[in-house]
Amino acid sequence: MSSSSIVALAVMLLGAAPDLSQSGSAASDRLAAVKSGAEPMHGVNLGAWQVLEKWMAPSLWDGIDGDAWGERQLMLAAEQQGKTAQVRAAITAHRDSWVTEADFAAMEAAGVNAVRLPIGFWVVADTAAGAAPFVEGGLKYVDKAMEWGAAHGIGVLVDMHAAPGSQNGFDHSAPAQKNKALWDSRQQPSPSYPAQTLAVISALAQRYGSAPALLGFAPLNEPTVLGCFSYLDLSRLHHCNPMTATNLKQLADHCRIRLPAAAFTF
Repeated sequence: MSSSSIVALAVMLLGAAPDLSQSGSAASDRLAAVKSGAEPMHGVNLGAWQVLEKWMAPSLWDGIDGDAWGERQLMLAAEQQGKTAQVRAAITAHRDSWVTEADFAAMEAAGVNAVRLPIGFWVVADTAAGAAPFVEGGLKYVDKAMEWGAAHGIGVLVDMHAAPGSQNGFDHSAPAQKNKALWDSRQQPSPSYPAQTLAVISALAQRYGSAPALLGFAPLNEPTVLGCFSYLDLSRLHHCNPMTATNLKQLADHCRIRLPAAAFTF
């Protein structure tokens, strides 16, 4: 997926939000309570639904030879081994069944009022060519999460788990090379990886910013940037790369952003 296509797809998303109105006063009350802080978050992670990790969904790697590291490497290995159709079909079936509304109903019954939804930057691509090498069509599942969250009083935190260029080199960030993070490398494409990330988050914020179930966005999961800081020390983010606190604060104009206040300190 090229850098220019990422930005183009993100722009196309603007104003394309589906109807995500919530249903039922009980669900509305539950959401209001968790959003306001009146009720503590009792949450779970919807892992391996939109961003595949082998340790959580190992069957998707069945029949693939070698050490395919993360979702990008899985798709590239499938292509090299002539198994693309097989793996694409398996991933689609997995995403259709891994999380369903029945799970949201069960979570509601168990007292869960918040979920984290990890996504990859390719979620904005609705065509095979635009998403390559990833499987396209991820937005419909984010739409479902928002719809089901509204219906069952469960807030959704959208988490950028895999950013363009890979923000940490870990398997969940779908790096081009194992353990190699390029997100804020000195050599950047145009637009830069941080700019691409902002374009995707901004488009998603436009699409879901008024969705009743939205808790907010986690703009970047576990970044490790040029050795400037560990992923536990976001307070130094603005010293290390062009995706500055100022840029992130711009997103707050139309969406709720989850980011430590220390990251806004200059």
